Amino acid sequence: AGVTRFDFGVMAGLLGFSAAVIGGLGSMPGAILGGLIIAGIEVLAQTFVTDGASYRLVFVFLLVIAVLIFRPAGLLGRTVMEKV
Repeated sequence: AGVTRFDFGVMAGLLGFSAAVIGGLGSMPGAILGGLIIAGIEVLAQTFVTDGASYRLVFVFLLVIAVLIFRPAGLLGRTVMEKV
């Protein structure tokens, strides 16, 4: 009998969604760019911040918040203007 964990894949899903949000939800190159940025932030946090492995996700989600505030469509996403 094995152990079933119900949180399997939740963190991977959150990071994948975060990559899509950072890059732009309608842009495949944007999602790839977002994934590369997230990977870079995780590596930099683990390398240069004391106990950075524990705080790596904090930096990632702070970036997601900053992107949502300053570029709601993502880095490579397009803003849609409605004509009234």
